[in-house]
Amino acid sequence: MHTLTAYRADMQTANYSPRTVNDRIDLLTRLEAWLGFPLIEATAVQLAAWQRQFRHLQPATVDIYTRHTQAFYRWAAKRGLIERDPAVDLIRPKLHRGLPHPTSLDDLRLIFAVTTGPLRLPYLLATFAGLRCMEICALDRSDLDLDREPWMLIHGKGGRVRRLPVLPPILEALPTRSGRVARTWTGLPWTPKRLSVESHRHLHGLGLSTTLHSMRHTFLTHAARMTRDPLFVRDLAGHVSVATTEIYMQSSLEGAHDRLAAFTRLADDVTGTRRLRAVT
Repeated sequence: MHTLTAYRADMQTANYSPRTVNDRIDLLTRLEAWLGFPLIEATAVQLAAWQRQFRHLQPATVDIYTRHTQAFYRWAAKRGLIERDPAVDLIRPKLHRGLPHPTSLDDLRLIFAVTTGPLRLPYLLATFAGLRCMEICALDRSDLDLDREPWMLIHGKGGRVRRLPVLPPILEALPTRSGRVARTWTGLPWTPKRLSVESHRHLHGLGLSTTLHSMRHTFLTHAARMTRDPLFVRDLAGHVSVATTEIYMQSSLEGAHDRLAAFTRLADDVTGTRRLRAVT
């Protein structure tokens, strides 16, 4: 059996998501073509040279490519296909945690005022459920439980499934047909790539610099502000770790001065600042 065929089979047995499997195999196929010989014959020096081919890319992309490469060689070493892991010393770029970039409420008002076609439901699912593009495309009518308190099952990254409430704006826009919920103008289900491209084109045409993913950030940012509960927001977002969710909790500091006004008055009283100002 070819090495990559065996690796694919083992990833599928381990229940890796189809996207992870395909992305990893695609990268390794390109690596093998670049090497010009089987992957298991690569040296540490050759893999470091391969990694340098991606220096022009974003650090997050280089990190993903590096992790995919290292995962394969760990598997090969565990399988006994190689004596020493040549990828173990590959340097992974340091990633700086970014801040959320939510779509503003003014932009959302404009978007929902003018959007009536097949993009409206994806926008609702991103803004009022925090769904990713791929999750919107995967949502099926069979994933919905609309009795009493409506819920939906979301098939997220890494094959993880989470349960989310269906809020009224979404409930009112859901179609009654079976199959995939979000569809294009021709009635075909959206694909993540096409939805991303079409939504970007539409929003750009409205004169907005926001994105479908930024609408997800809006949902999570406001959920963090309203609940102050990182575990709750983590589960809404479908994050593996609450550490990922912390960027939304940091964003909940907006308006901190106004919210701490009473504490400022207390501080003035305790430190004598208020009395000093009165004397001055």
